[in-house]
Amino acid sequence: MKRIVLTFLIFVLIFAPKPADAATRQELLAQIEKLQRIVLQLTEELHEKIFNENKNFRFERDLSIGSRGDDVTRLQTFLSKNTQFYPEGLVTGYYGEMTNRAISRLKNEYQIIESNFGEKTRKTLNQLFQEKSTFVVSTSGFTLSPIQLEETGRAEREVDNDESIGTRAIARGLHIAINQIRVKNNLNALDWDDSLAEVALFHSLDQSRDNKELTDPSLLCQYPTIRHEGFESGFGVRDRVMSALIDFRSVGENIAMIPGIKSRSYTFELDESAPECPTRNIEDIDSIRDKEEYEESLDTLLASTKDVREVTFVRTTKYTQDEIIDLALNGWMNSPGHRENILYKDYTHGGIGVVKINEYYIITHNFLGRE
Repeated sequence: MKRIVLTFLIFVLIFAPKPADAATRQELLAQIEKLQRIVLQLTEELHEKIFNENKNFRFERDLSIGSRGDDVTRLQTFLSKNTQFYPEGLVTGYYGEMTNRAISRLKNEYQIIESNFGEKTRKTLNQLFQEKSTFVVSTSGFTLSPIQLEETGRAEREVDNDESIGTRAIARGLHIAINQIRVKNNLNALDWDDSLAEVALFHSLDQSRDNKELTDPSLLCQYPTIRHEGFESGFGVRDRVMSALIDFRSVGENIAMIPGIKSRSYTFELDESAPECPTRNIEDIDSIRDKEEYEESLDTLLASTKDVREVTFVRTTKYTQDEIIDLALNGWMNSPGHRENILYKDYTHGGIGVVKINEYYIITHNFLGRE
């Protein structure tokens, strides 16, 4: 049976600007502080529970592909609390490729230099299990990081989900490139603000949950989506920045969804027609009350994409890190609303949060102006 090989370009660049806004935080400050105290209390309770469950456990042996046992189960349970290290989150008691990749990410985070799960890795994990002050699990289920809860009341939030392309490097590269554009236009360079970048990162994470199944690499038809509206830490950018207790006079937001794959080739039988993708249909959000309707739209779209027959992918070409930065920057600068945010003269600070979901990068750039 003869087969046809079809190559198609993946050029799904989605951009969404948010106009500048000005506000004060006084009206919500008391409520925000109350909620933060509740979150801190819940975090500490979770911290205490996990510590008590693991304080007497020790990793005694080196682990490798094929290892099984209670220590592997405890390791996977530990890693599953943090999707930065272990996005699959499977607890099977079997040390396989996914667990091995998770350990590689953990070793990179803690700067452990050894090729396997050996003495240095065991020492670090045992220390995390034994020292209450350094064993922190975020209530978001996203980040685990060794810090003192008493000092900050929260864990650091960093993402780097790709071994070859760093999400933090994309964020910094975009920040530098945008400042170069501002300076060329006789504007001040934006100061990088870690707190603002954290707000941007959390909104990218919120959006990534919408896209986990919609961008499944096995699907021929993928329909990534982005939104300014938030369901986790504030409905609008103003709400999210206020919730983080960040002072501002004006605030704005740019978002982009950039594919990591430039093109894919697939085959189908000569006597078959090429599969056709369904029409995209994502409901707009007018208020937080529409969340359920929005999620139903995502489910409907996902069901329609899964109805498209499967194909066999035979070749993939990916963008480089610099190309991803260029795609985001050029897309923003060629869009009036995004360009206006980048060149707004009253902005003084910026922060960018990038999350990789499957083969796409969700980029949120928050701007603010201070007195």
